[in-house]
Amino acid sequence: MMSAMISRLRAETALDGTVGRVLDDVIALLGAEFGDLQLALPDRSLMLVTQNGFARPFLLGMRKLTAEASTVCVRAFLSQKPTTVPDVHTDRPFSKYLDIAQKAGFKAVHSQPLTADANDPVGVVSALFANPHSPTGVELHMLDEYSRFAADHLVGLLRGKDVNAEAERLFLSMLDGAP
Repeated sequence: MMSAMISRLRAETALDGTVGRVLDDVIALLGAEFGDLQLALPDRSLMLVTQNGFARPFLLGMRKLTAEASTVCVRAFLSQKPTTVPDVHTDRPFSKYLDIAQKAGFKAVHSQPLTADANDPVGVVSALFANPHSPTGVELHMLDEYSRFAADHLVGLLRGKDVNAEAERLFLSMLDGAP
């Protein structure tokens, strides 16, 4: 399974296709109903660039998150460690986002930092679940291996580009197709 995921990812040569491929693979690997991927910007914020399963209000509300946000993805980004919240209703730091979670239809989140081999933070990919959920140890191990490869692939595609401009372009493109 891992070799097939990496082969599909290697075949992606454009940033748009790559972020979509990474998200699709993570959702499939973890069996999630929803997901999103954010790129790290130079100001240490996260910009939403692709998603699966969310409507326009969610996307607009989560467009750009700063280090002050207490979302699961920001916590994973800041710690550079995978972060799982098996039930958002019991996670105190997430409490101010419960209304957003309820409207979007998710109850659990796993956020995986995308960190390149040079320890450069590239972004975060998150799998969101309709019911309380925790990924298994095997899933987390596979995701850790895959996310390192994905981060390096993204670094190569972003080399020499303005990350802010690319993230904004991807966000607007994603928003155009959102209900």
